[in-house]
Amino acid sequence: MKLNLYKIDSDFNEEINSKLEEKDYILCGSVSVESIKYDLFVNQNNRENIFWLNSMKQVFGTLNDMDNFGTIYNGILLISFSKIRKYAVTFGYAFHVLQEICDLNFAMDFAEKQLQSSHINLKSSSYVQNVKIKGLINLRSDLIAMNEAGESFNFVSGTPLNTDHFGKKLECSNSIQCSKKFSLQNLEDLKKIGHHINQIDLVIS
Repeated sequence: MKLNLYKIDSDFNEEINSKLEEKDYILCGSVSVESIKYDLFVNQNNRENIFWLNSMKQVFGTLNDMDNFGTIYNGILLISFSKIRKYAVTFGYAFHVLQEICDLNFAMDFAEKQLQSSHINLKSSSYVQNVKIKGLINLRSDLIAMNEAGESFNFVSGTPLNTDHFGKKLECSNSIQCSKKFSLQNLEDLKKIGHHINQIDLVIS
C-alpha cells in the first residue's frame, strides 16, 4: 500500500485526540515501537440512507436493490515521535479530516528539496491577482518549477532524487505520497514507516 502521509500542525499537537473524537473517530488501539507511539482511530459511517439516491428512486423507480450500501470505514494512524512531533497516515476518506489540522507547508517543503525542475511532470498552482484566484495545471515535463509572481503551488509530482527510498514517483500537496509501497501486517512494518518518516525529516531539515 502507498502511504498518504500528513504532518500534524503544531497548533493541534496537544489536542489532536480530541479533534479526532469530535469527528467521530474512535481510538481502537495503541502500540509503541522503538519509542514511537502508533494510535489507530477508526470512523464508521452507515450509508443506508442516501438523500440523492432516494430522490432518484422517485424519478426512475428501478433502484429498489440499492437500499443498503453497507458500512464505510475510514481510518487514521496517528504516529507520535514526541508531544510536539506528530504525523498521520489516512485510510479511506479520512484525508478530509487531516486537511483541517495538518501542516500545510510540510509536503511542499519536502518537494522543494527532493524534486528537481527537470524531473517534475505535473504541477497545479493558483495565482492571486487583484483579489481573484486563478487555477493552473501544467502537464509538461519541461515546465519551470520556480514560483512566478503571485503564484502558489498546491500540488506537484515528479521523480524524486532518492528513488531508492522514496520510489520512482512523488506526489506532494497537503500530504506526501511516494510510489514506494509499504505493508501493514506486523510491528516490524510499523518500524519501517517510522524510518520512512525520519528520512523525510532529514531531507527537509
